[in-house]
Amino acid sequence: MRGWSRWGLLLALVVGFALRVYQLGAQDLWGDEGFTTYVISLPWSQVLTPGTDTHPPVYYALLKLWAVLVAPPPGLAQSEFALRFLSAAVALPMIPLAYLAAVWLFGRRGGLLAAWLMATAPVHVYYAQELRMYALASLLALWSTVCLMGWLRGGGRPWLAAYAVVTLLGLYTHYGVFFILPAHALAVLAYDIYRRGRGGRRGLFSIFSVPSASFAVRDWLGVMFALALAYLPWVVGQARYLLGHASQKGWTWRLADLWGIAWRGLVSYTAGLTLPTGEAWVVGLNVVLGLVGVAVLVWGATPPPPPPPTKGGVRDRGAANP
Repeated sequence: MRGWSRWGLLLALVVGFALRVYQLGAQDLWGDEGFTTYVISLPWSQVLTPGTDTHPPVYYALLKLWAVLVAPPPGLAQSEFALRFLSAAVALPMIPLAYLAAVWLFGRRGGLLAAWLMATAPVHVYYAQELRMYALASLLALWSTVCLMGWLRGGGRPWLAAYAVVTLLGLYTHYGVFFILPAHALAVLAYDIYRRGRGGRRGLFSIFSVPSASFAVRDWLGVMFALALAYLPWVVGQARYLLGHASQKGWTWRLADLWGIAWRGLVSYTAGLTLPTGEAWVVGLNVVLGLVGVAVLVWGATPPPPPPPTKGGVRDRGAANP
């Protein structure tokens, strides 16, 4: 890492940390945060076993350890700042992880841009100040993706093992981490096809260089099978609780209701919660910006075209200098 990029990343970390701890304890705990404090006040046997909450237990276990550290029992009477600081702390490593992933794709300048975007993005700052598991789930999802990239770049079994462990921790933190797996599957499949010579011209996947490309899908599926076995106890134990919890709600959804939920979710995840949900141009604008981002990604990862043909082993000066 060169000097200017090292100092740029360090400054992004400092700014990101400052934004995440600024006014961290200014607001009172809201409903879900209050429930979080209730869960960590329970005995370890209830924190770690199914049936206590709809969400998996890794975040609660980590927070309970943190709570004991900052304010030992019997009181566990921590301030909002002390409790929320864990979320701010686990959100900070996302900045260097974003830097690393972007460096592999675009070089150091792209890495610095990604680090600063991660450090200052309002949505990341928001969830880094919330006493919930979302910051930890985001960290593990990004970390899992970086481990997958490291393995596909030729890092070998250590990267694949790290990918398995980090992904499992993410799945035991929040169910939303499941949504990264289809994207990972597409990446591994497309990479495998490309490396076997059926992927057309070189492009985005040219950044990867696993020697045994024909085994990429097989190895990834092996990891998925291991993860399924490791997650099965939680599924079995939690299924009855979730089904009972859902039946108590007494939900009767119509197709129009499902469309409304999908539309509000699309607006929230593309334009944010503060913009009007009834204006289609808000979503359209963000879709266009997303397509531009994908185009930039493909362009940045595509290698330059080959040099002009040579004559007798000597490059054609006329082709090089019209």
